[in-house]
Amino acid sequence: MATEASALITKLGEDGSTKEVVEKAKAGFEKVKEATKETVDVITKAVNRAKGDAPLSFRLMVVLGGTAMIVTNFFSIIGRFLTLNLTGAIISFYCVIFGLVIVLLESGTSMPESVVSSIHEYAKFLEFTWGRGLLYILSGTLQLSNWGPIDLIVGWLMTVLGVFAIIVGVSTAKKLKVLNAAIETEEDLKKRWSEADADGDGSLDAKELYDFAEKAGLKLSKYEIATAFSTIDKNFDDLKCFSFRIADSQLQFEEFYEWWNKDDRQIV
Repeated sequence: MATEASALITKLGEDGSTKEVVEKAKAGFEKVKEATKETVDVITKAVNRAKGDAPLSFRLMVVLGGTAMIVTNFFSIIGRFLTLNLTGAIISFYCVIFGLVIVLLESGTSMPESVVSSIHEYAKFLEFTWGRGLLYILSGTLQLSNWGPIDLIVGWLMTVLGVFAIIVGVSTAKKLKVLNAAIETEEDLKKRWSEADADGDGSLDAKELYDFAEKAGLKLSKYEIATAFSTIDKNFDDLKCFSFRIADSQLQFEEFYEWWNKDDRQIV
């Protein structure tokens, strides 16, 4: 697509009446190339960070899918704009934006407090697994509308990942509901918590939370453990990007108690 855009600019340059416009387009194209290099650097760092956290398979696939959306649509915007395909250019623009959002959310990249606050206020659905799943499905269907061979692969990948995220969210919600019902009193909760807290630091890590649930008769997968953390840990102490990230995460008793004591528990 970049080659096609360059060729189109050169062809237009042969027409003297459009020389000034073409010169501006060339200058803009050079800026785009520089921005592309910076974007690639950011994506590379994001992928490397994602590779360091579990569950690796899901998170890395999401990051790679978001990256593919950025790459395949970045130059499409230029080509479609120059050929006056404004509708296609707008679709490619949204695909790039959604791709960047997905990479940031799932790569483990720390975000400014102002961005986190904005997500809480204007995009609260991204705090939940089903919300991120819907974002993946929306992004995937937009990518599919481009109808290119690579677009179809990336689009279906993001759509499938979105469906998977929703399924994990629903499954985790059901198990957490059973876990909540199994704890009858505050004293019972404190006893179970103390038994699961192997290192006695007052909080539960991923393995300890797994043991906590297992003693209540529930087996949580690594994806469900990550989803449980992002649901119960509303302060996002270790889950700053709302992602399936459970490495080194700690769930405080006060956070779990607040979730357990609520009459209306939100779906994960």
